[in-house]
Amino acid sequence: MKQIREGARGTQIIFFLMVCVFCAVLFAAAPGRIYDDWRIYRNAAQAIVHGEDLYTPNSGYFNPPWMALILIPFSFFPYRIGAGLLSTATLIVLLLISRRYDFSIFKTILLVASPVSFYTIIHTQIDALVLAGVLLPAAWWPIAALSKPQVALGLGFHVLQKEHIKSAVLIAAAVLTVSFLLFGFWPQDVLQTVSVADAPWNVWLNFWPRAFPLGVILAMLGMKYKDERLLLASSPFLLPYAAISSFLGPWVAAHTELEDWQAGLIFLVGWVVFIIIDPGVCTACPL
Repeated sequence: MKQIREGARGTQIIFFLMVCVFCAVLFAAAPGRIYDDWRIYRNAAQAIVHGEDLYTPNSGYFNPPWMALILIPFSFFPYRIGAGLLSTATLIVLLLISRRYDFSIFKTILLVASPVSFYTIIHTQIDALVLAGVLLPAAWWPIAALSKPQVALGLGFHVLQKEHIKSAVLIAAAVLTVSFLLFGFWPQDVLQTVSVADAPWNVWLNFWPRAFPLGVILAMLGMKYKDERLLLASSPFLLPYAAISSFLGPWVAAHTELEDWQAGLIFLVGWVVFIIIDPGVCTACPL
């Protein structure tokens, strides 16, 4: 029986790898106006490889250096293949998160095909990779919060729980210290180059801080009930900048409590709103 189980497990792993390769090829071969932000992340990863300055006025890269380090393996591939691999990684993370929260197959499909996931994939954003921080031990969540605050800032508040604060502070201090030694005091460079608050794709453009109270409420409830789903949901509401992909956290959090038919309704409404916000999405569709 043990050999049978091991054989079945090996078959599942091979099948999973084949599906990943298929998805990577499919994403890489997809036509259309897609994968625009991969240029920024690819250049950042290659800047580290070649010992160049990570933060320059025209780089467009505003994340901590460890995110660029994570993307180095993707950056060695040709542009479209690297983008396809990153999109496949996004898909894998979404499936893992669906499994963590026991989504039904129907809700898993809705998550993968949701407008926020679609936006993340066609623009080769790293939001899903940041969201994957919730799969790590809670002591690592502040690192995820720093990686892209509009996606995971709420997770950082979890360290205020007494059982996690010591280990979380030690890990954060170690990671930040190493990053400062290797890349200098990079937060100053980020603050000097960041200029996305006025970007046309900022969801909160001319609207923030009207949504800020909602973020505070969600964060307070998340800390009170020790519920990381509420903490994740609070993140994009707490800052003056958020793109559509920043709402992966709230989308996942909401679907953990919705019935399948409710999730389906939200899916339809979400797509209608998404098309209204970004009519050009139809021309960017890789299908």
